[in-house]
Amino acid sequence: MRLLLAFLTLFILSSSDFLHDELVHSPKFSADVPEAQAAISDSMTTDILADFENRVPDRFEVNSFWSPFVRFWFGIYTRYSTHHIVIHDKADLGIVYGVLDFSNVVGPNINRFARSAILQSISKDKMLEVKKVLTQLSQGNAQSRMSLSLMKILHDSGQPPPADPSTRKKYFLEKANNIRTQTGQRDVIESGIANMAPYATFYDELFARFDLPPQLLAIPFLESSFNNSAHSRVGATGIWQFMPLVASYFVPKRNSQLDYRSNPLIASVAALHLLRENKKILKTWDMAITAYNSGTKHLVKARRELKVDTLEDILKNYSHPHLGFASKNFYAEFIALVHTLAYRDEIFPAEKDIPALNVRELHLAIARCSFVPAKIKDKMWSELNPHLRKPQNTYPRGTLVVTYAMDDKRFLKITMDKMSRYRPIDWQKKILGIQSCSTR
Repeated sequence: MRLLLAFLTLFILSSSDFLHDELVHSPKFSADVPEAQAAISDSMTTDILADFENRVPDRFEVNSFWSPFVRFWFGIYTRYSTHHIVIHDKADLGIVYGVLDFSNVVGPNINRFARSAILQSISKDKMLEVKKVLTQLSQGNAQSRMSLSLMKILHDSGQPPPADPSTRKKYFLEKANNIRTQTGQRDVIESGIANMAPYATFYDELFARFDLPPQLLAIPFLESSFNNSAHSRVGATGIWQFMPLVASYFVPKRNSQLDYRSNPLIASVAALHLLRENKKILKTWDMAITAYNSGTKHLVKARRELKVDTLEDILKNYSHPHLGFASKNFYAEFIALVHTLAYRDEIFPAEKDIPALNVRELHLAIARCSFVPAKIKDKMWSELNPHLRKPQNTYPRGTLVVTYAMDDKRFLKITMDKMSRYRPIDWQKKILGIQSCSTR
């Protein structure tokens, strides 16, 4: 307990200057503690979201409806790292109550589990404190320093408290129940850019062959920060966070030896097939991209019931458990990441160590013959094929792989044209067919 109290004195509750200038103070903490500093300025945020150098296609512009949502998520991805936790209103992302800065809690003597426990404890306490003050405001009590600060934040949000007493009470109680925290992601997005870089040439050609916007590559940053080792509690895996059921329609069935969701290139081919089908069904990219998270059937149903054609109208008027906070914010997060990636050199000027891959010789292939990965004389084989879980085992004919050299006759190259025509689950039947296992 003493250790926790000691750490409590280290954190900073600062203003979120990308939305508010007011510092949220607590009576338990010194008012002269310095503010947490955002990594990029508010003016730079405004310029990038306005796409001042026209790097983002018009189809992915930030319009008036999406602006407060996109601005919030852009701040999460570019201005605050995993050392920061933002306290905000989950229904109105334009309302940010403050930013907890845990930079001083990070150190070599604190393991990640202890650090996580400390962050969760402090964040919970601060959320409860904000909730308590909002509840007091619903009862007409606005005497404390924090209550005055919260009132200013709410007035500056564009949706100030109403004057009518009964409506005002309901307003504050709703705000008290809408408090949420969000951890910053700047450092993980920067790492994701380094993870993606070796495959950039392959992706450029793949998206061109599919005739799809290359900006869709923002989705694996949204889903996993381009971390191929990402696994969710509900079973989603890989950079695209494919769920097992959805993946089963696009890639061969996983087993104890392999899981194609764990290969960033094979999974990307599957994802582009899914996104292209979503677009064909739903007609617009905002709906197709949201469907990647929520599923197409819920959006089709909403569009039919409401007789509307835009995602904005659906989010304003349709209520369904499958269109919760994550789904409602998915497209805004995507747009924020599209702009982040378009201006990544300005946002992340520090160079990261990027693995060297000869991307011009990178190929997807299918095995003509059975093979043992561990016996293949290619030092990059295991790195290129993380989906092969047991490299000492024998893998059967028809196994999909990523390779450099195509002089090994045991493997048949899959051309970009065929990747765009056939789902990976169909490659064995439609591409490999009855080709001989002969290596001559």
